[in-house]
Amino acid sequence: MIISVLSQKGGVGKSTLARGIAVEFVKNGWDVHVADMDTTQQSTVNWAERRDAIAVEPSIDCAMYRNPQSALRAIGRCDLLVIDGTPYATQDTKDLAAGSDLVVIPTGITHDDLEPSLRLAQELTIKAFVPKSKILLVVMKVPESGDKEAMSTKSSIQDWGFTVADSWMPFRTAYGKAMDAGYSMSETRFTTLNERAGSILSAIAGRATATQETK
Repeated sequence: MIISVLSQKGGVGKSTLARGIAVEFVKNGWDVHVADMDTTQQSTVNWAERRDAIAVEPSIDCAMYRNPQSALRAIGRCDLLVIDGTPYATQDTKDLAAGSDLVVIPTGITHDDLEPSLRLAQELTIKAFVPKSKILLVVMKVPESGDKEAMSTKSSIQDWGFTVADSWMPFRTAYGKAMDAGYSMSETRFTTLNERAGSILSAIAGRATATQETK
Protein backbone atom coordinates (compact mmCIF):
# COMPACT_ATOMS: atom_id res chain seq x y z
CA MET A 1 0.00 0.00 0.00
CA ILE A 2 1.19 3.51 -0.80
CA ILE A 3 -0.07 6.59 1.05
CA SER A 4 1.21 9.96 -0.17
CA VAL A 5 0.85 13.09 1.95
CA LEU A 6 1.01 16.01 -0.46
CA SER A 7 0.47 19.76 -0.35
CA GLN A 8 0.46 22.85 -2.52
CA LYS A 9 2.31 24.89 0.11
CA GLY A 10 4.32 24.41 3.25
CA GLY A 11 3.28 24.84 6.86
CA VAL A 12 -0.04 22.98 6.75
CA GLY A 13 1.00 19.83 8.63
CA LYS A 14 2.10 17.54 5.80
CA SER A 15 5.11 16.04 7.54
CA THR A 16 3.21 15.84 10.82
CA LEU A 17 0.64 13.58 9.18
CA ALA A 18 3.21 11.49 7.29
CA ARG A 19 5.12 10.75 10.51
CA GLY A 20 1.94 9.99 12.44
CA ILE A 21 0.73 7.57 9.76
CA ALA A 22 4.05 5.74 9.77
CA VAL A 23 4.18 5.37 13.55
CA GLU A 24 0.61 4.12 13.91
CA PHE A 25 0.93 1.54 11.13
CA VAL A 26 4.19 0.22 12.57
CA LYS A 27 2.54 -0.08 15.98
CA ASN A 28 -0.13 -2.21 14.29
CA GLY A 29 2.37 -4.65 12.86
CA TRP A 30 3.01 -3.20 9.40
CA ASP A 31 6.45 -3.05 7.83
CA VAL A 32 6.62 0.67 6.95
CA HIS A 33 9.09 2.78 4.98
CA VAL A 34 8.89 6.57 4.72
CA ALA A 35 10.10 8.39 1.62
CA ASP A 36 11.12 12.00 2.35
CA MET A 37 10.93 13.95 -0.93
CA ASP A 38 12.16 17.28 0.47
CA THR A 39 15.83 17.14 -0.50
CA THR A 40 16.45 20.64 0.85
CA GLN A 41 15.10 20.35 4.40
CA GLN A 42 15.16 16.56 4.84
CA SER A 43 13.00 17.23 7.90
CA THR A 44 11.43 13.79 8.18
CA VAL A 45 14.77 12.01 7.73
CA ASN A 46 16.14 14.23 10.50
CA TRP A 47 13.10 13.50 12.67
CA ALA A 48 13.62 9.74 12.27
CA GLU A 49 17.27 10.19 13.28
CA ARG A 50 16.24 12.15 16.39
CA ARG A 51 13.81 9.37 17.22
CA ASP A 52 16.54 6.71 16.93
CA ALA A 53 19.00 8.82 18.92
CA ILE A 54 16.79 8.64 22.01
CA ALA A 55 15.63 5.08 21.26
CA VAL A 56 11.94 5.85 20.81
CA GLU A 57 10.00 2.74 19.85
CA PRO A 58 8.96 1.87 17.30
CA SER A 59 11.87 2.93 15.11
CA ILE A 60 10.81 4.37 11.74
CA ASP A 61 12.63 3.37 8.55
CA CYS A 62 13.08 6.54 6.48
CA ALA A 63 15.19 7.67 3.55
CA MET A 64 15.42 10.63 1.19
CA TYR A 65 14.43 10.35 -2.48
CA ARG A 66 15.07 12.75 -5.33
CA ASN A 67 12.42 11.60 -7.80
CA PRO A 68 9.04 9.88 -7.68
CA GLN A 69 10.15 6.84 -9.67
CA SER A 70 12.76 5.77 -7.14
CA ALA A 71 10.44 6.58 -4.23
CA LEU A 72 7.56 4.52 -5.61
CA ARG A 73 9.87 1.55 -6.22
CA ALA A 74 10.53 1.46 -2.46
CA ILE A 75 7.18 -0.31 -2.03
CA GLY A 76 9.14 -3.45 -2.83
CA ARG A 77 10.81 -3.26 0.58
CA CYS A 78 7.76 -2.81 2.82
CA ASP A 79 4.05 -3.38 3.41
CA LEU A 80 3.30 0.34 3.50
CA LEU A 81 5.17 3.15 1.79
CA VAL A 82 4.41 6.59 3.24
CA ILE A 83 5.51 9.44 0.99
CA ASP A 84 6.17 12.82 2.57
CA GLY A 85 6.01 15.10 -0.46
CA THR A 86 7.74 18.39 -1.12
CA PRO A 87 6.33 21.55 0.52
CA TYR A 88 5.07 22.72 -2.88
CA ALA A 89 3.37 21.04 -5.82
CA THR A 90 5.35 20.04 -8.92
CA GLN A 91 5.02 17.51 -11.72
CA ASP A 92 6.56 15.05 -9.27
CA THR A 93 3.54 15.62 -7.02
CA LYS A 94 1.22 14.42 -9.79
CA ASP A 95 3.41 11.38 -10.47
CA LEU A 96 3.44 10.44 -6.79
CA ALA A 97 -0.32 10.85 -6.55
CA ALA A 98 -0.93 8.72 -9.62
CA GLY A 99 1.11 5.89 -8.10
CA SER A 100 -0.56 5.99 -4.68
CA ASP A 101 -3.45 4.08 -3.19
CA LEU A 102 -4.42 7.11 -1.12
CA VAL A 103 -3.51 10.79 -1.31
CA VAL A 104 -3.81 12.77 1.91
CA ILE A 105 -3.92 16.57 1.58
CA PRO A 106 -3.68 18.65 4.77
CA THR A 107 -5.17 22.13 4.90
CA GLY A 108 -5.55 24.98 7.33
CA ILE A 109 -8.79 26.90 7.85
CA THR A 110 -7.75 30.18 6.19
CA HIS A 111 -8.48 30.93 2.55
CA ASP A 112 -4.72 31.11 1.93
CA ASP A 113 -4.45 27.46 3.02
CA LEU A 114 -7.76 26.02 1.86
CA GLU A 115 -7.88 27.36 -1.69
CA PRO A 116 -4.45 25.97 -2.72
CA SER A 117 -5.35 22.62 -1.15
CA LEU A 118 -8.60 22.40 -3.07
CA ARG A 119 -6.89 23.44 -6.28
CA LEU A 120 -4.31 20.72 -5.78
CA ALA A 121 -6.98 18.11 -5.16
CA GLN A 122 -8.84 19.19 -8.28
CA GLU A 123 -5.66 19.24 -10.35
CA LEU A 124 -4.80 15.70 -9.27
CA THR A 125 -8.20 14.44 -10.42
CA ILE A 126 -7.93 16.19 -13.79
CA LYS A 127 -4.24 15.97 -14.70
CA ALA A 128 -3.07 12.91 -12.76
CA PHE A 129 -6.36 11.00 -13.17
CA VAL A 130 -6.59 10.28 -9.45
CA PRO A 131 -10.18 9.32 -8.52
CA LYS A 132 -11.79 11.51 -5.89
CA SER A 133 -12.30 8.36 -3.83
CA LYS A 134 -8.52 8.15 -3.39
CA ILE A 135 -8.16 11.68 -2.03
CA LEU A 136 -8.72 12.59 1.61
CA LEU A 137 -8.36 16.11 2.99
CA VAL A 138 -7.55 16.72 6.65
CA VAL A 139 -8.17 20.02 8.44
CA MET A 140 -5.10 20.94 10.47
CA LYS A 141 -3.89 23.52 12.98
CA VAL A 142 -7.29 24.75 14.13
CA PRO A 143 -6.86 27.42 16.84
CA GLU A 144 -8.70 27.42 20.15
CA SER A 145 -12.34 28.38 19.73
CA GLY A 146 -11.95 27.62 16.03
CA ASP A 147 -14.49 24.80 15.83
CA LYS A 148 -16.93 26.90 13.82
CA GLU A 149 -14.24 27.73 11.27
CA ALA A 150 -13.19 24.07 11.11
CA MET A 151 -16.75 23.02 10.37
CA SER A 152 -17.02 25.69 7.69
CA THR A 153 -13.77 24.46 6.14
CA LYS A 154 -15.09 20.90 6.10
CA SER A 155 -18.29 22.07 4.40
CA SER A 156 -16.30 23.91 1.73
CA ILE A 157 -14.28 20.78 1.00
CA GLN A 158 -17.44 18.69 0.71
CA ASP A 159 -18.98 21.31 -1.58
CA TRP A 160 -16.08 20.66 -3.96
CA GLY A 161 -16.95 16.97 -3.93
CA PHE A 162 -13.99 15.76 -1.86
CA THR A 163 -13.92 13.64 1.27
CA VAL A 164 -12.65 15.21 4.48
CA ALA A 165 -11.76 13.53 7.78
CA ASP A 166 -14.42 13.99 10.46
CA SER A 167 -11.92 15.12 13.12
CA TRP A 168 -9.57 18.04 12.81
CA MET A 169 -6.17 18.74 14.30
CA PRO A 170 -6.07 21.52 16.91
CA PHE A 171 -3.14 23.91 17.01
CA ARG A 172 -1.21 23.11 20.17
CA THR A 173 2.46 23.72 20.94
CA ALA A 174 2.63 20.22 22.43
CA TYR A 175 2.46 18.70 18.95
CA GLY A 176 5.43 20.74 17.78
CA LYS A 177 7.42 19.92 20.90
CA ALA A 178 6.74 16.22 20.42
CA MET A 179 7.94 16.40 16.82
CA ASP A 180 11.09 18.27 17.82
CA ALA A 181 11.92 15.51 20.27
CA GLY A 182 11.43 12.68 17.77
CA TYR A 183 7.87 11.72 18.68
CA SER A 184 4.76 11.73 16.50
CA MET A 185 1.44 13.57 16.67
CA SER A 186 -0.07 10.73 18.72
CA GLU A 187 2.84 10.57 21.17
CA THR A 188 2.60 13.86 23.06
CA ARG A 189 2.53 14.11 26.86
CA PHE A 190 -1.22 14.75 26.78
CA THR A 191 -3.79 11.97 26.46
CA THR A 192 -6.51 14.18 24.98
CA LEU A 193 -4.20 15.45 22.23
CA ASN A 194 -3.06 11.91 21.45
CA GLU A 195 -6.66 10.76 21.21
CA ARG A 196 -7.50 13.63 18.85
CA ALA A 197 -4.53 12.75 16.65
CA GLY A 198 -5.44 9.08 16.83
CA SER A 199 -8.93 9.72 15.48
CA ILE A 200 -7.46 11.46 12.43
CA LEU A 201 -4.93 8.69 11.84
CA SER A 202 -7.66 6.06 12.18
CA ALA A 203 -9.69 7.86 9.51
CA ILE A 204 -6.70 7.83 7.18
CA ALA A 205 -6.06 4.13 7.82
CA GLY A 206 -9.70 3.30 7.21
CA ARG A 207 -9.79 5.25 3.97
CA ALA A 208 -6.56 3.62 2.74
CA THR A 209 -7.90 0.16 3.50
CA ALA A 210 -11.14 0.92 1.69
CA THR A 211 -9.29 2.02 -1.46
CA GLN A 212 -7.34 -1.24 -1.49
CA GLU A 213 -10.48 -3.32 -1.09
CA THR A 214 -11.97 -1.70 -4.21
CA LYS A 215 -8.92 -2.44 -6.39
